[in-house]
Amino acid sequence: MESARLEKELIADPSLWVLLMRLGPAALHVAAFSLVEDNSLIYRRLPLNRAAISVLKATEDAVYDNPLLLSDFKKVYCVVESPWVMPVPAPMVSDNRDAAAMFNACFDPGGKTLIIDRLPEPNAAVITGIDSGVDRFIHRTFSNLSVTGHLASLCRYFHLARSNSPKTYVNFRDSAFDIVIIDGNRLLHANTYSYTDVADAVYYILACRNRLGLNAETDELLLCGDAGPREAVTPLLRRYISLVMPVIFPPRMFKAGREAMKAPFDLIVTPLCE
Repeated sequence: MESARLEKELIADPSLWVLLMRLGPAALHVAAFSLVEDNSLIYRRLPLNRAAISVLKATEDAVYDNPLLLSDFKKVYCVVESPWVMPVPAPMVSDNRDAAAMFNACFDPGGKTLIIDRLPEPNAAVITGIDSGVDRFIHRTFSNLSVTGHLASLCRYFHLARSNSPKTYVNFRDSAFDIVIIDGNRLLHANTYSYTDVADAVYYILACRNRLGLNAETDELLLCGDAGPREAVTPLLRRYISLVMPVIFPPRMFKAGREAMKAPFDLIVTPLCE
């Protein structure tokens, strides 16, 4: 849902509400829900101004144009989608200096701040680069703030399912998708891919599974995210994989409000991982 401005008057007592934000390359996705009232969830997609002089200015404009976001919420989560992402084994980033060294070896570190999400259960970490100006802005603007990379949010949530066999999860958006493969407490694969044709998505999914030796007859493939690409790839994937099915939408967030189903999946599941 777009366009409708988020005014402060929408919520009487924000101290009883949680704010979720997802900062992506084209839009700031926002959801807010009450901790004491069902069917309260509000969702908006706020397009970022591509003509802005910087990603910082575009982000500032999106926030300041929607006064509700500046309310004093009980808790604020910000999920960051970034092209600078590195999943690594946890022992390789025992401290922040190790994480910075690994990141700098793969990406230009200029103008970036690192979000280091440590995932104790699968014994992994996800390093995400965020524009340093944007990072400073969100930390000085929002209280009770928790910032996480979008891929880390998915890894945390999918790990909660716990299984004795490998499971492949794919989260779709308009022009990108995430593949997370987990076997028990082991994170086998986590990455984001861009695509322009669903056939490309099918190829990447099959290639990831084949590289890890997953069984096409018994190892499940679960899909979530935007309905359009999910529905397009499902019949194609079922030609090669027996168990292709949707991820069950989290009941707690459905109870918060039906608008949750319109929001990005990695955003909606973030508060469930604490």
